[in-house]
Amino acid sequence: MKIIDRYIFGKFLKIFFWCYFSLVGFYIVIDLSSNISDFAAVSNSLSHLVTSIISYYFLDSFVVVDMAFPLLVVLAALTATTMMSLSNEIIALLAMGMSPGRMLIPILVGAIGVSCLFTAIREIYLPNHLVWISAKPADFMKRSDEFSVVRAYDYFSQISIDGDKIIKSENRLVKPSILLRRNLNRYGNRLMASDAVYLEAQGERRSGWLLSDVTSPSELLTNKSLHDAETNETVVFSPADTSWLKENEVFVATSLTPTYLIAGENWLQYASVGDLYKALKDPTFKNEALALSIRVHSRYWRPLTDLIPLFLAVPLIFLKNDRKIFNSIIRGIFLTVAYAGSQYVSAYIGEKTGIAFIGIWGPTFIFVPIAAIILGELLKKSSTPKENTKAS
Repeated sequence: MKIIDRYIFGKFLKIFFWCYFSLVGFYIVIDLSSNISDFAAVSNSLSHLVTSIISYYFLDSFVVVDMAFPLLVVLAALTATTMMSLSNEIIALLAMGMSPGRMLIPILVGAIGVSCLFTAIREIYLPNHLVWISAKPADFMKRSDEFSVVRAYDYFSQISIDGDKIIKSENRLVKPSILLRRNLNRYGNRLMASDAVYLEAQGERRSGWLLSDVTSPSELLTNKSLHDAETNETVVFSPADTSWLKENEVFVATSLTPTYLIAGENWLQYASVGDLYKALKDPTFKNEALALSIRVHSRYWRPLTDLIPLFLAVPLIFLKNDRKIFNSIIRGIFLTVAYAGSQYVSAYIGEKTGIAFIGIWGPTFIFVPIAAIILGELLKKSSTPKENTKAS
């Protein structure tokens, strides 16, 4: 890498992380003002309060940046190139025969680098901290192993699972309450017990919750298991005809894991793409299959699609030759917001119409041709300095 490449590359990274810390700092100031009382209520000491706040917002900062990442990349690139324009560095580089397209290469390399970094955070770090992303400030400070339960619905067996709390380290649900629907309510429509433990699939047994000390319906303990005629699957296993169950135990087959019951919608947002792909093939989430399909494919291509606003916004600085940094940043923000908005709109239209192609590729087919036109104009302009140099 040449000296000028290292200079532009370093400037981009410096401004990117400056924008990152500015955004995170602004978010912390606003969010902490409403949560400080929750932190203070459960703190043991000042040092405990400070370290807990730092840990909480360190994790939360990645959630914020995950949503605003394309905007951060565009702001860093726009600010870097505009600052170079204001200090006449771009004019000097053009006079030396360097084309605008050549100047964009170090910025593109830097953008790809930070995109890979945040992709790793998105796919490795955040999925491993899903339960803490979903935790309230007070619960986060306590660092308790107990979490509140978010009611979840199994679309395959059409049962909903609720409970008092989850002991995460033991995969244990305290006082489970399972609502039974359709032809599963032969003995009653609510299955209740004092405890339940989640078991992974083993052999022919599906994954699910093993309920102990079942209190309702008591008839289930002495009668046949509940079989769903539509799916031809046994959903609730009774000890009366299941040899591996004790007399006061019941097994409910489902893929609703303890993490899902804790995280709820956050699981769909921040689970790894591998877990989302497994859920896509799991009948438990069949009613969300289209939304999951759009999300999985979008996550696969996100390291590249996050860079599309960069090709939309940055070339405009060289084309317009605008020395007002405010105008350049406003144009970049407008294009980035328009692209981000189109992602949400296309995903919504894709889900409503049942056409996954629109939800996955809609923004790409709209904005990539626009970026190609802008870059084409930039490449035409790039040939002008060379021609002038030959003529002189």
